[in-house]
Amino acid sequence: MRRVDKFSKIILCVALISSLFISQTASVYAATFTAGMSKRSAPGPFTAAPIVQGDWASTTPEDIISFSKGNLIFADLSDNIKRVFYETFEQTQGSIVFWITPEWDGNDGKEHIIFTAGTQNTNVVKKTTSNTLLFDQGWGSNMSVDISSWVAGTTYNVVVRWDRKNTLDGTNYYSISINDVHSFGNSSIGSNSLNVNNPYVGNYPSPNGENPANAIIEGLTIYRRPLYDGTNGIDVGNGDEIAAIYNSGSGQDPTLTTGSWDVVFALPTNSSVGALSTGTGEAWSHPHSSNLMYDTTTDTGGFMLNGTYTTDSWADEGTPSTVAALATGEKIFAGGYKTTSDAVDEGIYYSETVTAGDDWVIRALGHSDGTCDPKVILYDQTGTAEIGSLTGTTTSDRDTPDVYLFTGEAPTSSTELRVKLINTAASGTCFWHQVELLANEFTN
Repeated sequence: MRRVDKFSKIILCVALISSLFISQTASVYAATFTAGMSKRSAPGPFTAAPIVQGDWASTTPEDIISFSKGNLIFADLSDNIKRVFYETFEQTQGSIVFWITPEWDGNDGKEHIIFTAGTQNTNVVKKTTSNTLLFDQGWGSNMSVDISSWVAGTTYNVVVRWDRKNTLDGTNYYSISINDVHSFGNSSIGSNSLNVNNPYVGNYPSPNGENPANAIIEGLTIYRRPLYDGTNGIDVGNGDEIAAIYNSGSGQDPTLTTGSWDVVFALPTNSSVGALSTGTGEAWSHPHSSNLMYDTTTDTGGFMLNGTYTTDSWADEGTPSTVAALATGEKIFAGGYKTTSDAVDEGIYYSETVTAGDDWVIRALGHSDGTCDPKVILYDQTGTAEIGSLTGTTTSDRDTPDVYLFTGEAPTSSTELRVKLINTAASGTCFWHQVELLANEFTN
């Protein structure tokens, strides 16, 4: 049985800079302004990519690309971590990948906004007047690398990673990689901006959008986990993801390495050179909010973000000794639960009402304490029979979790599906980070 992913289409809002066409007829000059933001042939691995341009005159309209942050899935602003998860951006942890071909040298002394999901100074990636590439979440939580040697017209692959809960390299919470060379910074997390705003690509409109990227921004892809660089980040079985995406300089679409899972936003365009259009077809997101195991910002189900497993609609499978929220150092995402067993096949389950013939794809992340033998089961509660399952490993840990990815179909008499997360060993603690259950577009 094969897996078919569903993607959520993203509607881009494009404010277009005016391009001036002047024609001469009988010594009379006529000026015609035609709105248009261009997608040019991409020098990296994509067929086409937007070029965001403008000047620094404060009254001149500049190119602006924006999209909705989407619905709020969960927010907890009670500490410095600021667990804020919208459909197209998660503030707690993640990665931003793109290729950039600037029209400027790295020592031009000007600011160029590349991406922001906050303001000009929060949740932003930008080239600064100090000729550095800066990632800043606000309130002193930032890092930068010197890019004064960048040359106009040259294409660079950039990967920005962050984790506000746990360090990436044992010391630092942020990383910037350029052409598969990794730098780390920001050894302490301050209280960052409380808000995630609608994201912008290549500029920020306030006060007048006077800091355009003036660059081709290609293949912008945003994840809700730190990608793996062969040593640091979360290894979900794809190997060195950053090296694979850089691909020895040739580059490739990041999702050819990672799949769509964990992607909150991607701007591959529709592969055609010409005007960047509003509406659908240019960008997409993995449909996290379509997780069948998600109800509200309080009852987060499979995302396991509430902190109390019963409020997230989980129940005891058997009689586990304890079920508790993951400690900060145990987390991959912003939530998760751990179950401790004193008998085989204990854990937790989530119940979902289904219709006979429903098809699903399930993806779960979990790891062991070295004793627990974790297992994920799709279970037909109506017919008291297992539909499908995968068993993990005792050697998995937070940095290299087991990834459970498989499909299933409701039997003809089924009305209740249970997703079970159990320990097949008689002791030990299993750590569960999240479960996504999506409708499968392929019937089998």
